[in-house]
Amino acid sequence: MKPQPSDATHVRGCRAARFALAAVVGCAMVGVVPASAGAAAGRHLGHSRHSRWIGVAVEHIPSAMSRLLGLKPHQGLFVDAVLPGSPAARAGLRPHDLLIASGGKPLIARGQLIQAANAPAPAGHRHAHCVIRYIRNGRRHNLMLIPARRPSAFSVR
Repeated sequence: MKPQPSDATHVRGCRAARFALAAVVGCAMVGVVPASAGAAAGRHLGHSRHSRWIGVAVEHIPSAMSRLLGLKPHQGLFVDAVLPGSPAARAGLRPHDLLIASGGKPLIARGQLIQAANAPAPAGHRHAHCVIRYIRNGRRHNLMLIPARRPSAFSVR
């Protein structure tokens, strides 16, 4: 009998499933993670079912690309997908945008985006918000979005 790949191995093998693997890191919650992969990864990253998210799938860019754009080495998260109806979609982010900063700090790792989405609301504000700097079609832009509670359909259990 031919050995079958595990769910996680199969997931890594196809592009659509990159969303699922990215989903485990919080902000990149656009796919369905196999229960076996999601639970372990969620516990490892310290996420609960009630984490906040912005609804994007992102990938790191090569440091050579960062240098060409005048950014710090490894700076920039490429938006692979934006979940319809998510905070990111409502704020105007689109696939192929390059996220370069959050709260004025360079974005180098997905974890920084997760931290920004789960930051407490500033004093005097009802909701926490993220100020994201991004590049679209060669031009730099800023936007503010309000992270939302992750829908239960995308929870890491």
